[in-house]
Amino acid sequence: MSLTIYDKLPSHHRRDDTNDVVRLIANLFVVMTSLVLGLMINSAKNTFESIDHNVHAYATELILLDRVLRQYGPETEAVRQPLVAYVQRVVDATSPSQPTPIVANRLSELLLTEIGTRLSAIVPADAARASLLQDVRERLEKVLEMRWVLVEQSEGQIPRPLIVMLVGG
Repeated sequence: MSLTIYDKLPSHHRRDDTNDVVRLIANLFVVMTSLVLGLMINSAKNTFESIDHNVHAYATELILLDRVLRQYGPETEAVRQPLVAYVQRVVDATSPSQPTPIVANRLSELLLTEIGTRLSAIVPADAARASLLQDVRERLEKVLEMRWVLVEQSEGQIPRPLIVMLVGG
């Protein structure tokens, strides 16, 4: 397009110094766009790594919670039932066909609340069991905390106006 109007431009717009300024400005836009795109890619990578770490830590806490419940004894079988149901829901929900993350699901939250309710009903027989029960409660708190961290992280995204600016620039 610029070649078709080049002859129609005044002579002072066709000089070499004007062409150099236009090239410098175009290079500036290219460099800035590249810089912003690189920062966005780096941010996305860091977010992915953070979520990946949190998912693994969350799974580890769920496993450790179940192990401590088993270690406590058969009295915790009623507590493990909603935990197993919760984990099964999470595993089933990781399929690509699920439109929303299961972590934010209301039924999942109710299952975790039920675990806490059933834990409150357990009366430890001795000091060793009281210590295990305290460990179970702490692990459950950690699971609940990590669940909400994952819920919050699952909602982040790159703003559309920024993407439009980059594509348009």
